[in-house]
Amino acid sequence: MAFGEVIGQEVVKEALGRAVTVGRVCHAYLFVGPRGLGKSSVARNLAKAVNCRERGDGWEPCDVCPSCRQVDAGNHPDVRWVEPDGASIKIGQVRNLLRDAALKPFAGARRVFVISGADKLTAEAANSLLKVLEEPPTFALFVLTTAFPDAVLPTLVSRCQWVAFRPVGQEVLAAHLERELGLDPAGARLFATLSRGNPGLAREMAGSAALAQAVGLVREAMERLRASDGPGGALVAFEVAQDLEAFKVDGLEILDLLAWIYRDSLVQALEAGDGVRVGIVEAPESRQHPARLLAGLRHIEEARRRLRAHANRRLVFDVLIHKLRTAADEVIF
Repeated sequence: MAFGEVIGQEVVKEALGRAVTVGRVCHAYLFVGPRGLGKSSVARNLAKAVNCRERGDGWEPCDVCPSCRQVDAGNHPDVRWVEPDGASIKIGQVRNLLRDAALKPFAGARRVFVISGADKLTAEAANSLLKVLEEPPTFALFVLTTAFPDAVLPTLVSRCQWVAFRPVGQEVLAAHLERELGLDPAGARLFATLSRGNPGLAREMAGSAALAQAVGLVREAMERLRASDGPGGALVAFEVAQDLEAFKVDGLEILDLLAWIYRDSLVQALEAGDGVRVGIVEAPESRQHPARLLAGLRHIEEARRRLRAHANRRLVFDVLIHKLRTAADEVIF
């Protein structure tokens, strides 16, 4: 897979492509960003580009020469990946890497070492790696990847060129999901938005039966709240809170779905157009007062903060649903 097939990350690809083209690739890079944004894919393509035998004057690896095929297959003699052994990257792994880094390339132009999860380096391993980054061999290229740069030894960070991976534009990602996964436009927009522009997470969501069940559950819960007027309304709210609290979706909190429902309704109330809708709810029959929707969003964000502070999950949902119900007659879902 060439650089151009990595979804988004145009700034990253342009910077690395320019460095490859003019022969000014740094000795060490730190790829920073959440899992799913393409750090490993870009690292693999960089390893291919610096060793590609048919690259010519451009910067895209050819993807067909023996070197490129070996990198893709994971058996290139000059490209090594170091990943956590259990919970951490240990000193023994780094010592093996340093021994290999002292050797000249066997088949390519550069020896490439990708350290996946640099935040997992033990203190001893990080300090050992620091020594080679301070005086790197001219033929060695190190790529460290992490989702948690604050957990990486600061002196290691200072020896690397920082490369930030950003969320992909939702329209770009939605188009990719339609093209690659065959999703309909509404489904593609839903997963692109819920994943917050993260291609890896969006693909996981698209294949998740649990997420589809969660969307249906939240829609049904909102309909039940809308019809919860009268003496039995408090009991209905209690049952809704119980159902929502008990449902877990990997990588996504039920509160996110609730927030997107209120956000969708707010966008429609403000007549902001269909282009920014996530598609969880259908257009309401009448416009609702934006202040009521904003209040609902504030209640949801308050619940999110309480969960982060390790408050009792069941109590948080009970309080939240009660607050949302009090405005149910003025907010149509």
